[in-house]
Amino acid sequence: MAGAIVLVVVIVLARDQETGAGVISYRVQRGPLRITVLEKGEVEALESQEIKSEVRGETKIISIVDEGYRVTEEDVQNKKVLVELDSSELKDRLTQKEIEFQSTLASLTEAQEQYQIQLKQNESDIKAAELEVKFKRMDLEKYLGSELALDLLDRLGIKEITAEDVEEEDRAARAEQSTPAAPPPDSTGAQPASPSETESQAPEAIQVEVVLTAEAQKLRDSLDFRELAKDARLAGEAVQKRQKFETDILLAEEDLSTARDTYEWTAKLAKEDFVTETQRRQDEMAVTRSEIALESAKLAQQLFVTYEFPKQAETLLSDYEEALRGLSRTVKKARSQIAQSDAQLKSAEARYSIEKQQRDELVEQIEKCTIVAERPGLVVYGGGDSRYYYYGSREPIQEGATVHERQPILTIPDMTKMALKVSIHESSIQKIQKGQKASIVIEAFADKALTGEVSKMGVLPEQESRWMNPDLKVYETTVVIDGSHDWLKPGMTAKVDILIEELNDVLYVPIQAVSTFEGKRVAYLAQLGREPEKRIVETGQFNDSFIEVKNGLNEGDEVLLIQPETPAGTGEKPAEEKPAEAPSPETVQASAAE
Repeated sequence: MAGAIVLVVVIVLARDQETGAGVISYRVQRGPLRITVLEKGEVEALESQEIKSEVRGETKIISIVDEGYRVTEEDVQNKKVLVELDSSELKDRLTQKEIEFQSTLASLTEAQEQYQIQLKQNESDIKAAELEVKFKRMDLEKYLGSELALDLLDRLGIKEITAEDVEEEDRAARAEQSTPAAPPPDSTGAQPASPSETESQAPEAIQVEVVLTAEAQKLRDSLDFRELAKDARLAGEAVQKRQKFETDILLAEEDLSTARDTYEWTAKLAKEDFVTETQRRQDEMAVTRSEIALESAKLAQQLFVTYEFPKQAETLLSDYEEALRGLSRTVKKARSQIAQSDAQLKSAEARYSIEKQQRDELVEQIEKCTIVAERPGLVVYGGGDSRYYYYGSREPIQEGATVHERQPILTIPDMTKMALKVSIHESSIQKIQKGQKASIVIEAFADKALTGEVSKMGVLPEQESRWMNPDLKVYETTVVIDGSHDWLKPGMTAKVDILIEELNDVLYVPIQAVSTFEGKRVAYLAQLGREPEKRIVETGQFNDSFIEVKNGLNEGDEVLLIQPETPAGTGEKPAEEKPAEAPSPETVQASAAE
């Protein structure tokens, strides 16, 4: 920024000497203007892997890769060993634990087999009871019809709980309980279902009770099944029989009507001696037989409605209720039989879970004694970028050293993905956005230009800067460097020029040519032989050297870079006007926002 200002001043002085103006001025230019934020930063790896000891307690380093070794992709693929810790004591403990584990496994297998045998027996018994309930209900619906039978059961409060309903209730209840330990694999290597999973599939979880409320019991006692025979919803076998009786009555009535008509005609003919007395008597007997048949049909219908239908309907309803009670008894009996097997199994599972967890932890601890390469990068001992990491005994990281759990052993920065950490002042942080491009110059390699992109901005100011200077608030910003460069090293200093926006065809002047007067932005036009003219200007965006002028100036106008000691048209300096100095970026930005 200083170099740009000096260049501007030198050019302006040279131009003023040619014109004889004797003042430092600048001619308003029109053209492209790059809006950038320039800051210094430090190179660091975008991602780093910190390898810590995950072995409980203390252990010794048996071998470790040399510091400064560069881990390659081939090392990662080949699982190159970076650190090996002492695991001899852990292996001795694992041998003893394996003996105890096998004994516990055998006990658990036996308990599982006994549980499964009892479970299958219960399943068979309950399945038979369920089928009995199903068939008895089908008999009731078959006789009364589905609609009438369901309405009757609903009024009496008799409900059947299906296996799906009970399984849903069981799952909700088990969700509130702790999950049991996983059972061991069987001889084929497959993992058998746990008791909880098996119970959720077994129908012994069904609970059925036929308990009538006082109102339903009163209705049950006073229920007149004869009225059901007259219900329009009656269907099934009962309707079939009722229709048969009604048909018989209709046929008998038709036969009686025909017989009476025949007899009346025969009687008339007999008076005229056109038919014999025998024929008349036969037709009279036919009427009598038809009357008796009609009475018989009506009696059969009455007997069906009064006795046969109520008896059959109540019998089928009672059979269904008894089947439900039988299912309930079977379920309770099955639960009682399996309770002891379940208790023994859970005890075996609890012991197995403890033994397995202890064995697996030892196996895992032994595996953690060997640390292999997981990503490429440069090996650094300890945490951070220090050469040695001291912990407790202040022993450096090396072969034979004792390390503790959670102690950093190695740090591997990824050298293929480098970035810059820069601190952006709060006056400029709102300009910075993710994805903005940046130009980067490494001080140690000034001849090599790099490019990058903003990837992250801090949400809060840096704590370190706030402690050192509470008035200074800067935000940490990450700029990812494009490409991979072998010569880049963490800790190198660089300059980052973040491109905010590139304006095309705008008027601009040096940033020090604009000042504040009575709360407004002003610039002073140089006029040969006359006092400078004060112009109120509207400013826009700016960078470290130039600021955009939207209104108030024209292309080619000469503006002063140093304010006059007395404004035009006055003999004294007003108190409201600031000294003739270059305004800060914060001041210009605040004015531009207004």
